[in-house]
Amino acid sequence: MNDLAILQQQFKPLEPRLEAALGPAARTLPLPRLLQTIWVSIERNPKLLEANRQSLMNAALTFAFLGLEVDGATGQGFLLPFKNRVQPVIGYKGYATLGARSGLTINGDVVREGDDFSFELGSTPYIHHRPKLTGIDRKIVAAWATAAALDRPPLVAIMGIDELFHVKQRAPAGRTSDSPWNDPAIGFPAMCAKTVKRRLARGMPLNVMQYASRLEEAFEEQGLTGHIDPTQGVIIDPEPQEPPTATMLTQKPAPVETERVQASTEPADAPATASGDISGNLGRFRIACSSASEQGTKELERVWRTIPFEFRASLQPTFDRTWWPKALMADRRLSETEEGKLI
Repeated sequence: MNDLAILQQQFKPLEPRLEAALGPAARTLPLPRLLQTIWVSIERNPKLLEANRQSLMNAALTFAFLGLEVDGATGQGFLLPFKNRVQPVIGYKGYATLGARSGLTINGDVVREGDDFSFELGSTPYIHHRPKLTGIDRKIVAAWATAAALDRPPLVAIMGIDELFHVKQRAPAGRTSDSPWNDPAIGFPAMCAKTVKRRLARGMPLNVMQYASRLEEAFEEQGLTGHIDPTQGVIIDPEPQEPPTATMLTQKPAPVETERVQASTEPADAPATASGDISGNLGRFRIACSSASEQGTKELERVWRTIPFEFRASLQPTFDRTWWPKALMADRRLSETEEGKLI
């Protein structure tokens, strides 16, 4: 039995967790297809088999939660061996896919010298970009991205070339010769465009794209590995430590804790988790969010924080498209009522 066959056997006990993490995404990405993309990635890069096995399983769980293929061929996700670990990396098409699931159209590009480009941030943001069709080797000066929806103003992100180079310098892969960051013709423009799209998540309502963005920022801008756990959110691994000196070995070591970045702090009276009736719980959560949205954004956010993390991916599209706009309207009605009392 070869190493890949042994790995496939080791993954068997993990399959129920992967199935649960996929949730509704299993309709378009069944578990066998997800696993096949992982096997294809390993066949293309056997170094993944040499990395920490638990980190490989964590990476698989990450892509199950995100509902993204990971063979690299579709550009949605990649498995990267890094410092004896397997790091899940979301591709630019992965961000476009995550945005589309929340009713957002993600768009963006790099700006080169000579392009007709203008923008404005603030309360009425816009981007105007008319690229020149000649001189593909013209210097890149910026990158932009937008997230557009029918029921709210667009989100806009702009990064100048200095900030993009700063991200490249911080990225662990940015210092290797085979990194896409160091391919001036195709790789560098693509990495610039992906980086600014990742910035969009900072201005979005609570959204699975935020978890993908935080995971990527930790790796690309801090050099930290990590993964997404469906029940705990983004988990960032501790920074690697230098080998201890003789003096250090005689001292009591300080505990090193894994940083856990969660979407919210669950209250003590949080609803039951997936151990109960999944469809029944989803129904209760939908009713609770719908009712809360009629009372405004503050109440909707309070109820959303009580919903277990593993259910939010299923509810997120309705949150973005229906409940949040309804809550904004409720806030407006309340504001108009208060203003009327003052007149």
